[in-house]
Amino acid sequence: PVDSDGDGVPNDRDQCPGTPAGVKVDARGCEIVKLRNVYFGFDSAVLLATAKGMLNESAAALRRHPDLKVEIVGFADSRGPESYNMKLSERRAEAVRNHLEQAGVDSTRMTARGYGESHEGASDLSANGLAQSRRVELRVESR
Repeated sequence: PVDSDGDGVPNDRDQCPGTPAGVKVDARGCEIVKLRNVYFGFDSAVLLATAKGMLNESAAALRRHPDLKVEIVGFADSRGPESYNMKLSERRAEAVRNHLEQAGVDSTRMTARGYGESHEGASDLSANGLAQSRRVELRVESR
């Protein structure tokens, strides 16, 4: 069977012809878009170099999929006043949104929200838990 784009899915079953070389695809031949979390230092909304690299990869995937809309969700650990942490989580989400916009993602496709100390999946009981809480998640809202 012919596989014109080399993604491992024959043309007669490929619902997303022309996928870029090297991207992971599902059984339909469509790119699997995986957006990774980025982490921040204590009391900081400054993007680290590693975070910028990961966001550049996410931006490239989002540019390839202009139908995707994302929610950018910021969190903070529980140290400090709750109201301060809410603002910090909002600044983190905005820092990510601004970076993605500068990397060519249309701002109308992104919403940024801070959730403060709500931790969904992280615990503040250890140093690792605190670090996991200082994050921004990119969540696909719709296609």
